[in-house]
Amino acid sequence: MANCYAAKAREIIEAEQIDCLFGPAYKGIPFVTATASALFNNYAVNIPWAFDRKEAKDHGEGGRLVGADIRGKRILLIDDVLTAGTAVRNSIKLLKEAGAEPKALLVALDRKEWAVENSQKTALTTLAEEQNIFTAALLDLDDLLNFAAENRALTEYLEKLQNYRRKYAVTVAK
Repeated sequence: MANCYAAKAREIIEAEQIDCLFGPAYKGIPFVTATASALFNNYAVNIPWAFDRKEAKDHGEGGRLVGADIRGKRILLIDDVLTAGTAVRNSIKLLKEAGAEPKALLVALDRKEWAVENSQKTALTTLAEEQNIFTAALLDLDDLLNFAAENRALTEYLEKLQNYRRKYAVTVAK
């Protein structure tokens, strides 16, 4: 997973002039640390990284942010799954309040949910537009459906995935 994130992150870092990675608590924390390691090991890209806590600490290093100083940094957020984008919006707000510039978002899976019910824009596309950031996903719901359809061990889940798409997801190109 880290290697997949790192391959795409490398492209984004160059294109968007990123100088720091950020992993939203809690799932983003292992993803950002593993991605930073894979970037260094695979591409000799040495980039600082940080993450947040759900609640501020008043002891130790304190605060909500841990890791690299993000003030003035152009940030690539790395997370697992994008559904509606609420958690990402909260992270972007936190980053801006800390003096950082959120520039891009990379998620492992875009569930391709509507931004607004029955709209033809995904939450990922809407997030990019409203926050003025570059967004990318390693995989999306289409990829997951295709994979399930082609693998006998997963065919029992195919109908549930198709029902999910009919109920929540954009079914046309982004």
